Amino acid sequence: MKKKNITLLFSLLLFQWGVFCESKTENSNIDSFLRALQESNVELIDEISGSVTEDFYKTLLQERAAPETDFNYTFNETKDGIVITGYTGENDIVIIPAEIEEYPIVAINQRIFMYGVKGLFIPYSIKKLDNECFSRSIHLEFVFIPGSLKIIPEKSFAFCEELSYVIFGNGIEKIGKESFSQCSSLKK
Repeated sequence: MKKKNITLLFSLLLFQWGVFCESKTENSNIDSFLRALQESNVELIDEISGSVTEDFYKTLLQERAAPETDFNYTFNETKDGIVITGYTGENDIVIIPAEIEEYPIVAINQRIFMYGVKGLFIPYSIKKLDNECFSRSIHLEFVFIPGSLKIIPEKSFAFCEELSYVIFGNGIEKIGKESFSQCSSLKK
């Protein structure tokens, strides 16, 4: 009986250690990724971005999203989702949360990230963007677009002259006319 209990306890400890190590590795990867983006480390961004999975992206959104207090927002017309109307935070890398007040973020107003935002992570809850949503965001260098967004509308990122990296999730079906026009720094 004692041997079974010790074996069971040992198995449980090994399992918990594995979960802890996996979680620690995931957080380490997220930290490395965010640091590479902050430092504009092109080689490391290339290396890491190739391994960004949907699970990695979802973990990043869950664990590192900007607080609700960094945003001005209102309900959409049907009162079942949130529309972001402004960004008041101070971070230059913005990880937009998937929810505010337990409602999904379903839309982002045009041009609220025009100044000071270097990087942007769009959550899976957003299914649609307006034309020119991020156009003329003069400091924007990179953006991560989830596969839940099927269409990138016309001129979405037009005139984002510092935009170097755009990483698309699987599922994007259409990129609108001139979505990335005048993005002279675009590499990937």
